[in-house]
Amino acid sequence: MEARNLPIIFYPSSTPPSRSWSPPLENFVKANFDASFIPHDNRSGTGIIIRNSNGEIMASCVHPNSDILNATFVEALACEQAMLFSCDLGFQRVIVEGDAFNITSKMKNATVDR
Repeated sequence: MEARNLPIIFYPSSTPPSRSWSPPLENFVKANFDASFIPHDNRSGTGIIIRNSNGEIMASCVHPNSDILNATFVEALACEQAMLFSCDLGFQRVIVEGDAFNITSKMKNATVDR
């Protein structure tokens, strides 16, 4: 993926997601992502759904991915795809939430991580 300057504000979720979905604040959307990994084929798939504060689905998509290194990479890629998808659709206040708590936690850290 190419690097872009994202003209939107992302708010990574600060807690692991619960079993039930909770709406974002008004004037925000929530981009939920998840990924699956097939290690013997080095392939993965990403699913993204964007909802508004009323719970209405604003957009959704799936991404097939190839040449995947490991499960951690899959979750980081899924998070990036959720951010880029939100940006491409023009959303400006996005809460990004996925089950990869370590990835969204690292997004809040200002230091560079390999």
